Amino acid sequence: MRLPALTRDVEIDYTALSLVVPEKVQFRYTVEGRDKDWQEAGNRRQTFYSDLPPRNYRFRVVACNNSGLWNEAGASFDFAVAPAYYQTRLFRVSGVARFLLLLWVLYQIRVRQVAREYNMHLEGRVSERTRIARELHDTLLQSFQGLLLRFSSCYLRAARPSGGSPAKLRERHRSGGGSDYRGAGCGSGTAVIDEVDERSCQCDNHFRNRACGR
Repeated sequence: MRLPALTRDVEIDYTALSLVVPEKVQFRYTVEGRDKDWQEAGNRRQTFYSDLPPRNYRFRVVACNNSGLWNEAGASFDFAVAPAYYQTRLFRVSGVARFLLLLWVLYQIRVRQVAREYNMHLEGRVSERTRIARELHDTLLQSFQGLLLRFSSCYLRAARPSGGSPAKLRERHRSGGGSDYRGAGCGSGTAVIDEVDERSCQCDNHFRNRACGR
């Protein structure tokens, strides 16, 4: 016999035949799947059960006549209580699967959030380092170009003495300055050469100090 789902109270009636003294007949019973041992019922001929969980059961009852002899074979019948939809194994398994799926979805969301934050932080650091490298490159390039301009200016100044251009110096040398230079050894030609050498040395010292950061 199969009882419907959510059956709360179960009443079982039983009896035994006795043609001598029926009121002296004793009973004991058990429900396999619920009781752990036999239940003494005396001469009572019914029993009650409440809140039976959904499963299969077997009710067994034995009787004793007025002489004290027990019928060990007794009588039995099987019955079952049907489970509700939320008491089925399939529902429980599906519930566990849905819970695990929810945990997996939450884990994936958290992983993506952490990856997004890490990428944003990494992009910020890369952008900052790129900006610093660009500024250093521009600064070094400007310093190097400025140094080249200063060196070129010093070289041009050293190559042009106060006496004039090289053409004028050659003309002056041809007109007679060369004899003084050859004769005296310390004339105007020597003064011009000394002035050029002095300015070249000053420019060289200025370039070395600039390159060393002094």
